Amino acid sequence: MWRFVLAVSLLCCSSDASLTCKDENGGQVDWFILYKAPKQKDKLTGLEYIYIGPDAHGKVTKRTGTDIKGILANTLRPILKSVREMPEDFGFISYSDQPPGCSADNQKFGHSKGVVMVDKTTAVWLLHSTPQFPFRRDQNKFWPPSGAKNAQTFICVKFPSEPAYIEHIGKHLQSIRAFPFDHYIPDGFYKELKELKDVVNWNKLDPPGVLQLLIKKGDVTFYSIAKKQAVKEKGKPGSGQDSDKMEVEESDEPMVDCSKDGSPMEIDEDPAGGDLYVGDLYVSIAKEVKSHVNVQTWHSDTEGDISYCKGPENVYNIKSVQIKDLGEWSPGNDHSKWCVDENKLWTCIADVNRAKTQFLRYGGALCIKDKNIAEIFMSFKKETESCKDAEERKKKKKQKVKKKLPPL
Repeated sequence: MWRFVLAVSLLCCSSDASLTCKDENGGQVDWFILYKAPKQKDKLTGLEYIYIGPDAHGKVTKRTGTDIKGILANTLRPILKSVREMPEDFGFISYSDQPPGCSADNQKFGHSKGVVMVDKTTAVWLLHSTPQFPFRRDQNKFWPPSGAKNAQTFICVKFPSEPAYIEHIGKHLQSIRAFPFDHYIPDGFYKELKELKDVVNWNKLDPPGVLQLLIKKGDVTFYSIAKKQAVKEKGKPGSGQDSDKMEVEESDEPMVDCSKDGSPMEIDEDPAGGDLYVGDLYVSIAKEVKSHVNVQTWHSDTEGDISYCKGPENVYNIKSVQIKDLGEWSPGNDHSKWCVDENKLWTCIADVNRAKTQFLRYGGALCIKDKNIAEIFMSFKKETESCKDAEERKKKKKQKVKKKLPPL
């Protein structure tokens, strides 16, 4: 019966119910990337965005994120309803370290956000950076009240619903310690969903720390990477407890730990051998792609680690982003996490920030090997922190610490 229903839905003019990534017109696409602008007084509402699709061109699109016909709502339509209304041959997981109304335990779970949807023929993975999203999926309130404030990124990729792909995604989510705050996976549906069920059950795997081939879509190839966890001191894993201090300020709701139930998910003993930068996702990416990379992640002028200049592949922090018709903004207004290599071949949409506290946590990225996409993201970069600038900021930080020290 489900095959008949699926066939009819594909033949009909409307494809609202189909499981796929959707473009701006509601059409089916294999993948897309959205880069949403931050809210700026008298300039931007915070709902404008750049859309990059299979034709690999970036353009400014001004649509409201709250419109149910918008690109995100169309893509997530299969879960914008009560679980009771969902078919038995469909399942999903929404994961986030900052779900609506609460936060996940930093010592148990990684810094990551996304949605995975699966039916008998298709799987869709939407990785994003927006806290509290989807907000209230069954009440037509999927866009969070705080969603307009900062810049955000979204990447959607469609896969065949085959065991190899489902297993890859499931193992990746276990490796990044994703916190599944909302999910529906029927017991009798698709035995190959075991890895996704393991995510729901808070199972964990050791992150590989390297790029892993995921799928090829035409000329565009997708990879995943789950980073290692660093430690403050050898044998003493850090919790990263302060790493989200600024991010939590985005939430208008009281933050309580929604992940405490006694689950034995301790942080590994010395997983990174005492090397703090083993936990820097972007250093790992630079080594994997054998190129310097430019990184945009959330931080203020005082927070965030300095550019990594220990070579042979360096990591340069982006100090400001500028996009035609959208304007310019700094990392303090940009909650997105992305990087692009200087050879203009690789772009990664990521989970974690470049901050030492987040080197102590789990997370990862979806990376795309495509020259056109890399050139688009490279064009967003206005100014980076050079190695010289990084040394100056390091000196200033040390001077501030000395001033705070009490006299002997």
